[in-house]
Amino acid sequence: METLFLSPLTIIIIASIVGFFMAYGIGANDVANAMGTSVGSKALTLKQAIIIAAIFEFLGAYFGGGEVTSTIRKGIVDPTIYEDANKFIIGMLSSLLAAGTWLIVASRRGWPVSTTHSIVGAIIGFVSISKGMSYVSWGTVGGIASSWVTSPVIAGLLAFLIYLSAKKSILDSTNPGRRAINVIPSAPLMIIGIMFTLVFVEIKKPPSLNSNSFLSGFLVPSGAINIAFPFLIFFRILITSLLSAKEPSLATK
Repeated sequence: METLFLSPLTIIIIASIVGFFMAYGIGANDVANAMGTSVGSKALTLKQAIIIAAIFEFLGAYFGGGEVTSTIRKGIVDPTIYEDANKFIIGMLSSLLAAGTWLIVASRRGWPVSTTHSIVGAIIGFVSISKGMSYVSWGTVGGIASSWVTSPVIAGLLAFLIYLSAKKSILDSTNPGRRAINVIPSAPLMIIGIMFTLVFVEIKKPPSLNSNSFLSGFLVPSGAINIAFPFLIFFRILITSLLSAKEPSLATK
């Protein structure tokens, strides 16, 4: 077995510290990007946004981050090309530290940058210096880079469609408050259904479902609806209460 330059425990401690540093940069930049619209529109206070982000960023990473982690870990470069494991360990730690440093610098200057851009670029730099550019998995990098172009386009299109539907169904109606009570609770139903489906796909399914696409296709949406339905009722009651507090007449209409 190859001798490591430090004990495994020490390497884990160092990696944890660097990982926390990177996570701090992600919170200062990526999470700020995601929650900025909610805080800026006064829908959430800064404290509420931090609490929500802390909970759901963790849940998203835990339940849905496996494929992304795999791509970063071994998709950009094949770890087996490094005969010296120490070089690979140091290189990946250096990439993590470099990406985290850049996120902190960008956050201090108010630049919204991408965590993905940062860590992918750092790993490409490490591999290029240590082994050469030919050892970078450019096919994977190309797929990642293409998402940097398509993601803003798709997000912009979805935002346009969602706003247009809200405008037509709520803002342009004769009674926006009442329409909001009827329409808005359906959004959590859709979101929770999508989240449940993604989590179900990410987690290893029972063999019977893996081999039966019909059962899988039927049970996933059904389970999502069953889980989301109580939330639909809750959000309807919550929105009714909030709007009725501002306009008591809504409670009786």
